[in-house]
Amino acid sequence: MNGGVEVTLFAASEKRMSEEHVHETPVKTPEAVLTVLRGNPSFTLAEVADTIGKSVSAVERAAQKLKDQGLLKFIGPQKGGHWEVSE
Repeated sequence: MNGGVEVTLFAASEKRMSEEHVHETPVKTPEAVLTVLRGNPSFTLAEVADTIGKSVSAVERAAQKLKDQGLLKFIGPQKGGHWEVSE
């Protein structure tokens, strides 16, 4: 070969593939939001974000999705209100 590039591809071993598939999948943000708010209905979305280690914007998107699905509802005034999780 003159000035070219040689690439050799190897198939992953089955042992390695099975080890990679053993890892647990992370909990989805909407599920985590519901879990936190069930136990702490007076939390703000910022407190939820801090608790689950996600950004506030990610938690806001998840909360809006849950509200649209009828699974989450905010009761009362913005200050002093609480979250209601539908089962």
